[in-house]
Amino acid sequence: MANPNDELRCCVCGYSLKGVGSAAACPECGAPIERSRIWAERAAGVMPSPVGTRRWVAVQAAVEAGLVLAVLVMLAVLTSGDPDSPERLQAEDFVYFLCLGVWTAVMGATGAVAWTLRRGAAGRFAQLALFGCGVGAIVLAVALGIQILNPQAGVGEVADLTRSMITVAVFLWSFGSIFAGVLLVRTMDAIPGLGGLWFRILSVLATAAQGAWLMAALAMWLGARDVPATILAAMAWTFGTALSSVRGWVLFAAIRRWTVRASGPPSVASPPAV
Repeated sequence: MANPNDELRCCVCGYSLKGVGSAAACPECGAPIERSRIWAERAAGVMPSPVGTRRWVAVQAAVEAGLVLAVLVMLAVLTSGDPDSPERLQAEDFVYFLCLGVWTAVMGATGAVAWTLRRGAAGRFAQLALFGCGVGAIVLAVALGIQILNPQAGVGEVADLTRSMITVAVFLWSFGSIFAGVLLVRTMDAIPGLGGLWFRILSVLATAAQGAWLMAALAMWLGARDVPATILAAMAWTFGTALSSVRGWVLFAAIRRWTVRASGPPSVASPPAV
């Protein structure tokens, strides 16, 4: 007779339970196998890899928080000191590359979250988010590399090329992040006990802010480079990223509660079957 644990993985640490037999706990972390079996029956079709999703959601939330801090540092640099001083110009270059680097990490982490959910029930949203954020991260990383390695990147045709690449990355990331927000909501809704009112509110606000950022960026691309458009874009970008970071920590905590290391199987109050 086939062992029922042969295709099962621990929902806490990801350890393969093949060959474990009738043991009550995961040999790697001690989590009850019954909890992993319940996850496999009720939620695996939505979130096939809870361990991977949980880890990448935490990475995404952390780098998004880092991006918000980097933008605040950039604003502080741009509003202090003599604009023409060498120290100010060096600081501007540093925070510029810092923001681009952290932003590339945000795109990559968002794409990684989508990758872990690509085979779930909301897979089509995961594929769209993965395309936007994944390709955007590659384009932005190449543009950043050109600017760092090429001393003439700030002038002439090279400058036009890198600006165009960054513009493409902006629209790809905006496209991907909106679908990533939809993906997370659909995922939370499909697994009873994970979703909640606060998560929905955060998702709606974050997606709305990212949509406003996209519209402002589009307006600037079309020629509206006045101060209001720039301020709107910066505020929407920062606000949306901050909300997305908080949303990520909420999701991380929710998945962790479901897959928490426990001394016994889930209680009677566990979420009902999907």
